[in-house]
Amino acid sequence: MTTFTLTPHGSLTVTPAATSSPHDFDFLIGRWVIQNRKLKTRLNHSNEWDTFEATGNLRKVLHGRGNIDDFITTFDGQPFEGMALRIFDPGTTLWSIYWSDTNRGTLDKPVVGSFDGNIGRFYSRDTYGGKDIVVMFQWDKTDPAKPVWSQAFSDDAGKTWEWNWYMYFTRPPQQVTFQEPIRVLELRNYLMQPGMTGRFAQYFSDHFVGTQRAQGAMLPGIFTVQGEADRFFWMRGFGDMASRLSFLQGFYGGAVWKGYGREANGMIIDSDQVHLLRPWPEGRVEDVLGNGRYGFVVIDYYYAKAGKRDALLQGLAKVYEPQMKERVSLWVTEMQANEFPRLPVIQEKDLVVVISSFLGEADYREKSPLVEVEGHSVKRETIVLNRVLNR
Repeated sequence: MTTFTLTPHGSLTVTPAATSSPHDFDFLIGRWVIQNRKLKTRLNHSNEWDTFEATGNLRKVLHGRGNIDDFITTFDGQPFEGMALRIFDPGTTLWSIYWSDTNRGTLDKPVVGSFDGNIGRFYSRDTYGGKDIVVMFQWDKTDPAKPVWSQAFSDDAGKTWEWNWYMYFTRPPQQVTFQEPIRVLELRNYLMQPGMTGRFAQYFSDHFVGTQRAQGAMLPGIFTVQGEADRFFWMRGFGDMASRLSFLQGFYGGAVWKGYGREANGMIIDSDQVHLLRPWPEGRVEDVLGNGRYGFVVIDYYYAKAGKRDALLQGLAKVYEPQMKERVSLWVTEMQANEFPRLPVIQEKDLVVVISSFLGEADYREKSPLVEVEGHSVKRETIVLNRVLNR
């Protein structure tokens, strides 16, 4: 097992377990939802706890001898991001775990230790409230699908310990893959503050793409709008309206949005241009957008005369028939009530939307059909999109 000793002069020596391995943290790779239970005050016999949610994501570095993860939440309404760097020393077979966060400009001194089977213990000397203490991190991966991290302080050289922080890890809901059909689609067209589109695209990619997908939304792509420098366009899909509502309640009430939503909203002038759609007669966005293969997307909004939408649909289907299910899909407004009024949507019953995908502008000029629907005089608006690389 992992043990530590303190010399009379206060130096700490950690002895690794015989089973210590560079693969000890493989169970933690990927994304997590983290339920926290943290003592409000420490080393004063307190029994008052704060509880809050965070998210985390771990990836390997240094050819597997190290890893980095993040810890994203909010404290007192302010975004907070922490980072742990873990490095395995093959000479000593000890792990060193370094911590930093948004309140620090440096890495903390490491806690050092190893795993013995399913339990990992890591130690360091520190000071807290003017007291010399020993810090212990403990990992319990008995159930690797629900690991538990905990932290304890000792102010009597390890004779007694106060456990002051617990993190309970669970995987986020299984990511919806693009093998599943999108039956509800949001087309979200934002007007940005002047000159902010590029910065927002990067911010959105860094903080909202992976986290939304991890929580169950399908994001076919994020885009800039050709000819409109201050526009940002993205799509978000769901299997049905019930799963959409569940996602919106969870995501916009969760740690990621609380931590980063205010700054994101500060870059936007208007985010209410959102059409809520369903496929006609049935469509799969992953086929149309090619899982990112197509970088040039054209959206045509057709506004039929009152009561003429279905006839228009039939006419458009004939025009696009050779490309349906491959490059082109037809959509109509989803008329079920929007049960998340915090995010308003546009629901026009006579609207038909055509989404077409192309490899690039030259491909569009060559293969886009000249659309003339016989017997229909309709209003048509076209938006040309350039895909932003999703990280």
